[in-house]
Parts: sequence; C-alpha cells; structure tokens
Amino acid sequence: MHDTCKIWLQYVIPQHFLSLLMFSLTHWRWRLWKNTLINFVIKKYQVDMTIAEYAKADEYVHFNAFFTRRLKPDARPVNTETGSIISPVDALISAAGRIDGETIYQAKARQYSLNALLASEQSLLPHYTDGDFATLYLSPSDYHRIHMPIDGELESMIYVPGCLFSVNALTTKHVDALFARNERVICTFNTAAGKVSLIMIAAIFVGGMTTIWHGQITPGKGDQIQRCYYTDKPPALPKGAEMGRFNMGSTVIMLLERDRINWSQQMQAGNWLAMGSKIGEFLPAPNSE
Repeated sequence: MHDTCKIWLQYVIPQHFLSLLMFSLTHWRWRLWKNTLINFVIKKYQVDMTIAEYAKADEYVHFNAFFTRRLKPDARPVNTETGSIISPVDALISAAGRIDGETIYQAKARQYSLNALLASEQSLLPHYTDGDFATLYLSPSDYHRIHMPIDGELESMIYVPGCLFSVNALTTKHVDALFARNERVICTFNTAAGKVSLIMIAAIFVGGMTTIWHGQITPGKGDQIQRCYYTDKPPALPKGAEMGRFNMGSTVIMLLERDRINWSQQMQAGNWLAMGSKIGEFLPAPNSE
C-alpha cells in the first residue's frame, strides 16, 4: 500500500514546477543554506569527498556546484585498451543486453518501445533494432558528469519533452514505459563501433541537463521535440572526455548497433560501475574485411 501511494502521488504532483523550484534552490548561494544542504547529502548518502577536487562545503558556490563536482585527476582512470568501451558514468546497472527487435527490457514484466524512446527518429531506429543497450542509474552519491564511452563525432542531439517521474527501482518496476515517457536528451555519435547514442533521462527534481557543446538544455527548452543535426564541423570527443552532466541525479541509457559490442562479464543488473572502467570491446562491422 505504501509503494502504491508513492507511485500514485507522482501522477498528481506538479512535476515540472517542483523541478523548477529545485533548480532555484540548488543554485541559491546563501552560505548557511547551501552548506547545510551539502553536508546533509554527504552524510546521508555517504558521499566520498576524498576523491573530489574540493572536499569542503564552503568551497562550492551553491549546492549544484557540489552535485556536479569534479573529481581529482586520478580518481577515475580511463581504460585505454585499444577497442575498449568504457562506462560513461558512475552508476548502478539497471539492465543491459540485447534489444529484442524494437523492444527494450525495463524491469520484470515491463518493456518499452525503442521507437518511443527515440521519439520516432527514423534515421536512428534501423541502427538500434536488435542492437544492444545499457540502462545506468546514477544515485545521489555518484559522480554526475557524463563522459564518452568511445571516441566519437556528434551527429545529432534531440530534446524530447515529457514527464518527470522518479527513476528509482520502485518506479522502474511500476510505471509503464518510464524511460520513453520522461523528458530526455538523445545524443548520437558516429564511432568506430557504428552509431552510439547516450540518452540522458530526466526525473523529478532533476533541475537541469547540460551538454558541453550546447550548455544548459533544461529547464526551459520548451514543450516541443527539438532536433539539432551537426553536419558542419561536428564536435569530436575522445573516449573519456566529458560530454554532459545532470544537475541532479537520474539515468543514462546507452544504445549500440547490433553485434558491435562484446560485453564484459560485469555487465549484469545490480553491479556498480565506475566511470572509465571497461564495459566491453567493440567489434568490427559485420561485413568489414
């Protein structure tokens, strides 16, 4: 009954208003407020500040600066093996594996449509049908910058408006097509492993999403799907380079073409990944010499 009430409440609360409010509160620079909030989160979620570039609450201008904090240069070494694909984030694996045609596994007895996730972007759908995916959940204690899993050139960025359900284990099990309903940003890159998409999924209290080439995308992007295609001098980002960040925690879904990755054994639901760790090796195109 308690879980049912939690789910029902998310359908009726003003999700976007609360996220705008959270955006304002997490950027408030009043020293007492932001230091109290930072120290509370550090204690509650046991955040490891020994690996952060700045270890004290006073060193951050507001809570969001703490939440999107940089780490020390050696805190997350990037696997440099030729052909390796790395985790783009610190995250818990919610699910990973093969896409069944156009159906992606969400949780027990729940699936959702690849076409819906991609907002009916027909240029991408054939590439990921029967492909591979990984759903990576960022908890409040994790590092919240997103990095490139492989060298790539940006092809497109698609902003998709939507709901702001939370993306924890409870809602993943009970809200149909959760990731295809929530607000999201689809970033697609051309790589040696074919097309690779990193999809940033927003959630309740996620006060904003940012990419390094565009800046702040949400809040304030609007209520229409917006598509940007980078055909003239597309940004090129090496493996391990930062590509974006969440201003509060959420989920990243990584999509890969069929038979282009050999997953590492650790890619099992429930395992935790460190950004930069090897999650697989990319395979040559099926018809390549």
